[in-house]
Formats: sequence, structure tokens, C-alpha cells
Amino acid sequence: MNLYKNAILLFKKIPLRWGVLLLLLTGIKLIALFPFAVESWYSNGVYPYLSYFFRFVTSWLPFSLGDLLYGGFVLLLLGLMFRWLLFKRISVLQWTFW
Repeated sequence: MNLYKNAILLFKKIPLRWGVLLLLLTGIKLIALFPFAVESWYSNGVYPYLSYFFRFVTSWLPFSLGDLLYGGFVLLLLGLMFRWLLFKRISVLQWTFW
């Protein structure tokens, strides 16, 4: 019974995302042991349909979808930095004048 309680306490201390990450890592390592299955199932089965789908969805863009994502990420970072600087300046001004 004590071992069972320790196992439950240990499981509660490990966040769910680490457990999922460990499960995914184990799955990738197991799949890597069977390259022929990966070749036949993913490369010849799933990938052509996935590639066709993404080509169909993003063919109307005159640039890469990754470029759009990078640009959005840069704009998000600039906005967060501007917001942080504005908040920091207001906090400093309030502290010095009051």
C-alpha cells in the first residue's frame, strides 16, 4: 500500500505535459526502430495526401506560409515589448512623482 501511495504522489508531482512529452518521445524512438514501416506507411501513404492538402490550401499565397507566421511572431514580440516598456515607464513615473 505504501508503494502505491508513493507512486500516486510521484505521478501527481510530474506535470501532465512532461508525461505527454515522455510518451511522444518513447513513441518516436519505437517507430525509429522500424524504418521500413515508416517508409511504407508515412512516406508512401500519408505524406502524398498531406502534401496535396497543404499545397491546395496555401497555393493562393504568393509567399511562404512560414514567412507569414514569422512576421506575425515578430509583430507579437514588438507589441509585447512596447506594452512592457509603456507599463514600466508609467510605473517609474508614478513612483518618482508620488
